[in-house]
Amino acid sequence: MTNYKGEVMQLTYNAKGAKTGLTDVKLHLWDPANVKVLAGVTMTELANGKYRYSYTPTVIGNYTGYINSATYGRRVNVEFRVVAVLRQGVGGGGLIYPIWSKGEKERVMSLLEEIQQFIKKQKKSEKNFSVKQADFQHSIASGISSIERENSNLRTEVRDLTSKIKETNRANELRDKVVLELASPKVLAEILDKDDEES
Repeated sequence: MTNYKGEVMQLTYNAKGAKTGLTDVKLHLWDPANVKVLAGVTMTELANGKYRYSYTPTVIGNYTGYINSATYGRRVNVEFRVVAVLRQGVGGGGLIYPIWSKGEKERVMSLLEEIQQFIKKQKKSEKNFSVKQADFQHSIASGISSIERENSNLRTEVRDLTSKIKETNRANELRDKVVLELASPKVLAEILDKDDEES
């Protein structure tokens, strides 16, 4: 949890089984410089096995510690963060603004830079995808046009071939007709008579 420098915060401890009447619930606390600022102070019982200690942090950073009851044997680790505040009066009240330390500011700026780089990569990926999609669509359109041209050429060739077949069929029909006419008895008789006359 985050707390502000110079402001009272409440550290609480819930005894195992909501045990009441404990007089040895002790709080041990170290500041960000690893200096022990609370050396086993006794916590105050509230009710229903809940104990509390009010503490005002004076150093910015991460605090660590633990709470324990020697007779009841339940240890709880304590961790919290303290930041600086700026109070600025507004009318009859006040606004509280956290002030980042140099390290915090650098971490935040680094995180923002990572976010910006990620957004740039996403936009670049989207652009590349759009280009690839356009190329793919163009390829498909070109392929379809090519197929349509091939189909058109094939239809033309089929029409030409069909026309030639029809012409061939007509020529064959005419030939067969001439052959039949030449092979008729009347025509043969005329040819024979003509040969006899010439003889």
